[in-house]
Amino acid sequence: MQLTTLSIAKRFLTVAATAGLAVLTLPAGADALPNARWRCKMTGDIPLGTLTVSGSTYQFVVAKNTVWDAKPGDPGNGSGELRETGGTITPVSGPLASVYGVVGEASKRPDGTIYIAFNSSKGTPFACWQG
Repeated sequence: MQLTTLSIAKRFLTVAATAGLAVLTLPAGADALPNARWRCKMTGDIPLGTLTVSGSTYQFVVAKNTVWDAKPGDPGNGSGELRETGGTITPVSGPLASVYGVVGEASKRPDGTIYIAFNSSKGTPFACWQG
């Protein structure tokens, strides 16, 4: 089954609603992706890596274990450029584009917590939370 960004976002919204949390989608043109460090996990609460965003650039470091130690030499490590259009976050270079093939949507909870749901054309959808 091919997952779309919308279907992933709906799944996150369903989980959040089930947990009693309200989730708000960031409006188009909002500062959806602040300069921050994000922890990214795959389905099953499996750490994938850390994403550090600064302006329109990012660095992704693959995690080798559940305590987020870096996995040197992994092809998923690297940096690139992000583009945000209408609330959609698209990596235009680097491993998020070439290795993972992702496009993301950022959402914000009422407590101010922002997360990104990334859909992957290469079979590795994941989500990132600030932290």
